Amino acid sequence: MTLLSSYNQKKKTIPELLALLQDGDYILSAQALAEPVTLLEQFPLLHQWGRKNLVFNSCMPARDLAWYHDPAMRETLEHVCWFFSPPARKAHQEGLCSFLPGYSTNLVRKTFQQLRSQGRRPVLLATASPMDEEGNFSLSISALFEREIIDTGALVLLEVSSRYPRTHGDTTLPLSAVTAFVETDRPVPEMPKTTLRPVDEAIGTRVAELIPDSSTLQLGVGHIPDAVAIRLKNRRHLGIHSGMFSESLMELIRCGAVDNSRKGFHPGETVTAFAAGSQELYRFLHENRDILIKGGYYTNAPSLIARNRNMVSLNTALEIDLTGQCAAESMGFTQWSATGAQTETVEGAQLSPGG
Repeated sequence: MTLLSSYNQKKKTIPELLALLQDGDYILSAQALAEPVTLLEQFPLLHQWGRKNLVFNSCMPARDLAWYHDPAMRETLEHVCWFFSPPARKAHQEGLCSFLPGYSTNLVRKTFQQLRSQGRRPVLLATASPMDEEGNFSLSISALFEREIIDTGALVLLEVSSRYPRTHGDTTLPLSAVTAFVETDRPVPEMPKTTLRPVDEAIGTRVAELIPDSSTLQLGVGHIPDAVAIRLKNRRHLGIHSGMFSESLMELIRCGAVDNSRKGFHPGETVTAFAAGSQELYRFLHENRDILIKGGYYTNAPSLIARNRNMVSLNTALEIDLTGQCAAESMGFTQWSATGAQTETVEGAQLSPGG
């Protein structure tokens, strides 16, 4: 069978693709802005078709889909989430979504152990950029969990959008590994730009004073990491090994503060697991071979983070008590987000020479 005939055979309509889902499947969605929105929007079809006993596993969902808040969908599926965002938080408060805790490097492994014991088939729904002449799609802006899910043997169903950037690293996905896909021209969602408050700028200035030239950076999500990055534009020979690649890190590369020359691990290359930002950021990533998007089991592994020199891990917390204990998952009895890679990056930085 030729590449073109195989491609045409696997190209489906949305109902045809979703019809491949069976009772009892464990469906994992690509995380955050990599979620295949065009497919997820049509999940009420599964309810109409009478599908039963499905589990839907989201992670930091960006689009607030109406069916997340429909109690009738519980007849079809159970919604569980690895990392809460506003849509998952709201569904959790409604009793329609459950939180699954774990470290970023063991979430896939532990989840697959459980679903095997339950006899469930794993299915990944993800977004990809179009296939190239060699027959490979690209997982585009995220390999955080997606790479490991695929390598562990999940059935792969894709939304292939011409608007998603082609990236390099662990994102290459051959047509032979894909069961079915739909084609769209949906743009990559953008992450709203942060507006820094005076307190953010003051903290950013103070923290930046602690980061010398030739440091390797891991920056988390939020106002403070952005405020710090702005203050680092006068540094030299910085490196990047960070779970998320953001607008602020792109600007540090563009201004010359980051050249990745002193890292000691993947010299000359930015290592990350996923990206979120503006259309300008996605254009910057497209076919940029200096940016490696690797699986989270790799980028977030403390033993590998520690191979960088002068590793600086900068994360944010929701609350800190007077003894120095940090809470990053919940506020009181409200589940707010998740640990993610926070503890792993801190451990890796502490093990790093000069970190």
